[in-house]
Amino acid sequence: MGEIHLSDAEWEIMNCLWNKPNQKISEIVIALSEKKAWDKHTVITLLNRMEKKGAVSFERNGRAKEYYPLISQKETVKQETEQFFERVCQGSLRLMVNSFLSSKAVKKEDLDELYRMLDEAREGKE
Repeated sequence: MGEIHLSDAEWEIMNCLWNKPNQKISEIVIALSEKKAWDKHTVITLLNRMEKKGAVSFERNGRAKEYYPLISQKETVKQETEQFFERVCQGSLRLMVNSFLSSKAVKKEDLDELYRMLDEAREGKE
């Protein structure tokens, strides 16, 4: 898979489809209605753009189209994170973590998970 760049609006739809694949346009509009006041034409425009990028596709179910993701959430988040890391933090993990920890109320569970992940990474480097 080549790099696919998603707009903020496209991320909203991708998250919706990753959470529940094979959705009709009307289902996507309803699922996003609490966050976005998009009508079906806005969603159709975004889906058409995303289809051209190779991010989504659809299957016909009668007259309706059911959309599903073509890109994995894990790989797409990884790609976006790496791009953000280089663009904003200039590759400095220390800068990124320090900025995050100083600006957010971090839960103990999240810190425990971070420590676990760091321990695993350290073991892999030894």
